[in-house]
Amino acid sequence: MASTDQSAPYRISTQEAEASFRTLQHPLDPSIGRCTFSLGDHCGLSRVGVHLCRAAARTTTVLLHYHHNEEEFFYILDAGASGATLLTYKEGDEQPREEAVKTGDFIGFPAGRGVGYALRAGDEELSYLCGGTRAPMDICRYPTVGKSMVVDRTGAVDGGHFLVEDKDTQKWGK
Repeated sequence: MASTDQSAPYRISTQEAEASFRTLQHPLDPSIGRCTFSLGDHCGLSRVGVHLCRAAARTTTVLLHYHHNEEEFFYILDAGASGATLLTYKEGDEQPREEAVKTGDFIGFPAGRGVGYALRAGDEELSYLCGGTRAPMDICRYPTVGKSMVVDRTGAVDGGHFLVEDKDTQKWGK
């Protein structure tokens, strides 16, 4: 919900946003998900995304992933007394690495570094901001499940999101 002050479309009251949260389940694993409200979309931002997110206790927010062309960040608003967990994964790792995060932590992932990441709530609800760039073209890699998503925001006729099985990809050129 946008600000009730129509002369200020650049401002949102997060209290007003409460009723507009939507639940997102990951299409590759429905047990993974969060509630989210797109602050950036409601202010008309198109080159950067900013989302106010919540995850129920002991819930993983997204499938471990990384972006080739987009940068992404998390700012932990409230991790509860027990804190939360940042999961990271590099290609070739047997298991994701777990790192404690707490209220006030800022976590940033530059594009193209090949480090998969996700957040997991602790014993209490996790509240955080998630944001990042919106590149015209991106590849979002899910290393633990052997899939990648090609994101096309160029406006091409067949643009959209395309899921690719790693086993079906072929290298072209050098």
